[in-house]
Amino acid sequence: MNKTSAVAGAVVVISAGWLGTTWYSSHHMETYYQNTIQKFNATTLSPVSIKLTSFKQGFFQSRANWEISLTLDPCHPDNAMVLTGYDEIRNGFIPSLGWASIDSHIIWPDSVEAKIREVFKGQEPLTIHSRVNVLGSINTTLKSPAAQWQGKAVQVNWQGMQGSLKLSPSNKVKFDIRAPKLLVKNLASNSDSISFDDLRYQGEQKSGQSRLPLGTTTFSLDSMQANLAQQQWGFRDVKLSSKNQVNKEMLSAEASYKVDKILLGEQNIGNFKANLSLGHIPVQAAQQSYVAFNRLQRQCNPSAQDMLKALEPVLKEGFQVNLSQADLNLFKGKAQANALIVMQPIAAASQQSPQHILKKVMANGKVQVSDQLLSGVFEQVSQLKGQPISPAEAAQTVQMLMQGMLQQGYFTKTATGYQATFALSDGQPNINGKPLGNRTATGELSATPAPETHKTEMHETESMLSAAE
Repeated sequence: MNKTSAVAGAVVVISAGWLGTTWYSSHHMETYYQNTIQKFNATTLSPVSIKLTSFKQGFFQSRANWEISLTLDPCHPDNAMVLTGYDEIRNGFIPSLGWASIDSHIIWPDSVEAKIREVFKGQEPLTIHSRVNVLGSINTTLKSPAAQWQGKAVQVNWQGMQGSLKLSPSNKVKFDIRAPKLLVKNLASNSDSISFDDLRYQGEQKSGQSRLPLGTTTFSLDSMQANLAQQQWGFRDVKLSSKNQVNKEMLSAEASYKVDKILLGEQNIGNFKANLSLGHIPVQAAQQSYVAFNRLQRQCNPSAQDMLKALEPVLKEGFQVNLSQADLNLFKGKAQANALIVMQPIAAASQQSPQHILKKVMANGKVQVSDQLLSGVFEQVSQLKGQPISPAEAAQTVQMLMQGMLQQGYFTKTATGYQATFALSDGQPNINGKPLGNRTATGELSATPAPETHKTEMHETESMLSAAE
């Protein structure tokens, strides 16, 4: 065989292979769409549903027409928001394009299409391109161009958006969406405005058969600046993160919140951070309650008993919520808080009275706040109201206000400010060790012995609360 024949043979083999994959793609794409949409509607617990309205098959190119509906009010399903569109599908395997390449287009309603074209200057407001890979994964890119819109009282400046999403055959989703800037101006005041710089939402999640949203997500913001009433406030380096995971058949969820800088004008006046966790939930109970509770979103006016019924699997096992840290530094002062809530197991919660359920909740916590922080807040609030006061006047106002709180027993005085502890046990709340609602003739909280019932049942829970402190 000479060189020319070998090259010709290779071309024939490659061409035949490409034609074969193109034929396979064109004949199996409709089934792929149907299976994917059916899987989404069956496993996604939300008021959103997708429908494949038609599919036009072609050898090189196919078209899928679809409809997305959002039912915000289950009592009025006919008023659902409906968005229609179509996908242009290029069939055939190409290394850079995968098994198929898809461009999605939204058909905007006539009532808003003209305005959208005006705002985005004739450009597509959102372009979506997807690549279906040979092994079944999907890579999607999203883009939105910059736009500006002005109404009678508000002007919006949108600097665009771009994002990526990857869906694996095992239902693992990885996403990253980013917008460089959003500015909203109040034209009526000619000075009030709010702006967001470098908004980003990213994460990795996998629901699997449990349908629970497991994985991590992070929302971050480089800065937010608000000009209100001739004052400028802002945040820098804002981050909200969450992590849901299953370990040894137990579900846990963690969330953290952080603001590195709180700004007044150009001055850094403080920061904030907090950590919250939910735990001690068997994954099977969590899955059952998650499915049942979300399905109630599709029902018209579910009752409180329906809600309790949906939560019964989790309430039967019990759980705990822990605010391990909440720290606010502001105006050179501090505020701190922590709390632990333990929900003891409840059998047949939907058949129990609210009073019985409340008796199964145990909690304790502590709040501390400094004089300096309270004085700074009062000073700024007064300035926003157009009635500025001096730092000394602000401190005096705080002292007068807190004096009544001290007399009522809601706070105790510390060297730098005020402190309050709270607890809930056997349905009886108390503040600073004294039952709430029982007062002496002078108005102070009185010390009443705690009920003696249920002590054996709650011994283990009380140990958990003490350990958390």
